[in-house]
Amino acid sequence: MAPRSTVPPSDHGTLAGNDQQETLVAVSDLLDREEQRRLPRCGRRLAAPAAPIAKISVLLVGGQHDRVAVDTRQLAGEGHRVLTAADSAAALDLCAREHVDILVVAQSVIETGDPEFLRRARRIDDAAPVILRAGAVGAEDRLRLMRALDLHGICDDADTGSSGLLELVASAASGVRRMRSARAAHELRALILAKFCHELRNALHVIRGYSEILRADPAATAVEDIVGRLEVASGAALGLTQDYLDLARIDAPGVTVRQEAVDIDALLEDLRTVSRRHIGRRPVQFIADVSFPGAFVATDGEKLRAILAQLLANAIKFTSSGEVRLTVHCAARRTDFILSDAGPGISPEALPNVLDPLYQFRNDPAATTPGQGVGLAIALRLSALIGAALTAQSNTRGGAVFTLSLPTTASRRAEPFERTLH
Repeated sequence: MAPRSTVPPSDHGTLAGNDQQETLVAVSDLLDREEQRRLPRCGRRLAAPAAPIAKISVLLVGGQHDRVAVDTRQLAGEGHRVLTAADSAAALDLCAREHVDILVVAQSVIETGDPEFLRRARRIDDAAPVILRAGAVGAEDRLRLMRALDLHGICDDADTGSSGLLELVASAASGVRRMRSARAAHELRALILAKFCHELRNALHVIRGYSEILRADPAATAVEDIVGRLEVASGAALGLTQDYLDLARIDAPGVTVRQEAVDIDALLEDLRTVSRRHIGRRPVQFIADVSFPGAFVATDGEKLRAILAQLLANAIKFTSSGEVRLTVHCAARRTDFILSDAGPGISPEALPNVLDPLYQFRNDPAATTPGQGVGLAIALRLSALIGAALTAQSNTRGGAVFTLSLPTTASRRAEPFERTLH
């Protein structure tokens, strides 16, 4: 049997790295061209297709009946969709069932009704601006309330009309519309990227298929060197394309987060299987242990596995020999997954930026390892979705340490529940 390739391994690595960069540029160019084709030109700028402007939903919580009636009439006259709730319980029910863009809350709801109302409402939607309806408030008290409650503004109830409230709502509505526009543009780019990555992945599968056919053909011995290069380049490009497709799927609309009981022991066993595939024949050992055997953790199991698999693949990639260790610490309110490797570590200059999206090492010992930083970007996006914190630091004995902190309670038995968060 002819050797797999006559190209030295170092040349293969250089070729794979170059082709990864070329694939990245090609996908970016295709993405820009498709976006320009789909969006009409407006002068020298691209404008999204015209669409009906959705009404801004304003929820009035509490307050005197006469005041609420005046505010409702004024806001409806400005074209807003107005909802009303007599108390915090009714308001939270509406927030859960309806889409609320702006909250207008009477001071009495917070002071004498439900002091925790704003915190609970923000757990449903933390992006909705809040306007407080208060009595006469001095400048210092106004500033203190704004900071303490993270308010968009305070409307003085002493005003006889609703002009102050209308101005504050108009200001908040402007921010909501900008956020909607930015989110729509982001989702469009994610969908376009997913489409191109999917098509490019199919083409690369075809290339790899024909390469394997040529490899098995005795008459193709003369082009063995070319076939070897083709396999390495297409394999590297295929891996990069799959990473970008995963990243685009995370950013696409409709992503859900499920909460379920995840068996940590089973999770570690899955990661051992992943490690064997990435390690191959290299002198690298993966060790996983948990401080609380038989524990379960309440989170989205699929996304947690994906985060740890990405971090593990990254750690193994940077470890030429030695030990990669995953330690799970289960505490009362937090579960920490600590992954350390024996790679070149992270320089002090790169450490502040290593968790930036798509960050790549420059002038650093780790810069010689191929990659576009997509794996860490995927891990960061997924961590944010499940409410976990991902941090990085250098190991004092060499290598890097990544810690995923999950704010949840570990237990010895699985709770039979599952819910979907949007």
